[in-house]
Amino acid sequence: MQYAVVIEKAENNYSAYVPDLPGCITTGATIDEIKQLIREAIEFHLDGMIEEGLPIPEPTTVTDKVEVEISHDVDQSGPEVEVVEISHDLDQSESESVSVH
Repeated sequence: MQYAVVIEKAENNYSAYVPDLPGCITTGATIDEIKQLIREAIEFHLDGMIEEGLPIPEPTTVTDKVEVEISHDVDQSGPEVEVVEISHDLDQSESESVSVH
């Protein structure tokens, strides 16, 4: 199973959560640390669900990236935003996922 993991930059650290596992969250100082901590959080979360006899949810969240361009044309009243491309890169190395066995 692969669960989508969302990593967000905060003011002084990073946070991560798993949309398909409500309550499965963690924080860390660096991206490398947060990746390790979210793996541990997922394992802990799923172990707890198993102990409680709860069903393990199937991953349903899909991640994607949308590329946008913002032009700063001085002749216009403000920046112009254009969606350039929606990339379907779930299998590329840039995408982060966590495998649970």
